Amino acid sequence: MLGECLVALDRSEQAMESIRRGLRALSDLDGPRLESVIDELQRIQPEFQRLGERCRAEAEVRTAEPTVTSS
Repeated sequence: MLGECLVALDRSEQAMESIRRGLRALSDLDGPRLESVIDELQRIQPEFQRLGERCRAEAEVRTAEPTVTSS
């Protein structure tokens, strides 16, 4: 499942680029381009949630594993 966390990181980088494009569109007062960015972010939001939940579950499993110490 570590792969899910890496995919989530990749998707977050893509989302950040979309947000940057949205901010440029906003500063340029380009309504259609801003609307396109908002649509894109809304489209990827469910995948983000799914990947985030899987990644959090993986992190919980890893922290719940007992550590082995040698004496």
